[in-house]
Amino acid sequence: CAAEFPSHRERHFVAAEVPGAGGRRVLVTPHGRVGAAGSPAGEYLCPGARTVVQFDHIAGQARGERPTAGGEGGPAPDSRLGALRAALERRFQVYAEEAHPGGTSAVYAREGAGGGGGSLTVCVGTLEGSKENFWQGHSRSEWRLEFAGPALQLAACAGKCAVCVLSFEDGSVQMDFAKEYSGTAAVAPVGGEGGGESVEAAAEACLVAIETHERAFLAELERQFENFDAVFRDLRRALPVSRTKFNWNAGVHRMASQLKVREQELAG
Repeated sequence: CAAEFPSHRERHFVAAEVPGAGGRRVLVTPHGRVGAAGSPAGEYLCPGARTVVQFDHIAGQARGERPTAGGEGGPAPDSRLGALRAALERRFQVYAEEAHPGGTSAVYAREGAGGGGGSLTVCVGTLEGSKENFWQGHSRSEWRLEFAGPALQLAACAGKCAVCVLSFEDGSVQMDFAKEYSGTAAVAPVGGEGGGESVEAAAEACLVAIETHERAFLAELERQFENFDAVFRDLRRALPVSRTKFNWNAGVHRMASQLKVREQELAG
């Protein structure tokens, strides 16, 4: 159904190259959506370039872009929150080259009510695979940093990491692993009365808060896969290898007969 494409692509943080933008990519997320949800021809914000990209959900391709209008681009670049967003995006892109190779990231900013505080949402999505080796996988991370007051004191950092890997050689085996994190970090206010850390130092501290959670996720993932090779081999042995159709009718009758006997035993 065409209506499912936008939801699916936003949920998995799909990325697409923007035509004529020198290889720049747009990340398709609900945080960057401009306009109503569910349209096959959606628009998504490129916060760093302050442009809006037209994205064809059916074809999975970006079609073009336009400058942001009104408040579509979020806080002004010369505002405290806008400057912090740009500084964090620069640092996160460098970090993602190692932590999320081949991934596409974006940092979205939203001002708080009444001009006080606000939030930054950091998203990164990665898709890799090899049809020749019958596998595909994608990972995504999403982090929300909440700031309080005009000086932008970091109040909370929460987010989620997720990984999905699919093997489709003579069968289909899928692994999903996701975990949510929350916490705070000691980050001084961004400028304002009484001093406080610089924007660059505050952005670095925000990145450290994110990196700490992501390293915890990777450690947990490694623990889950300590015996994965043996488990996967056992699972492959259990998969059908005879290439013959299973007689579902006979199987259903046999199962029904066994259930009836069990029911009689319980009744007796």
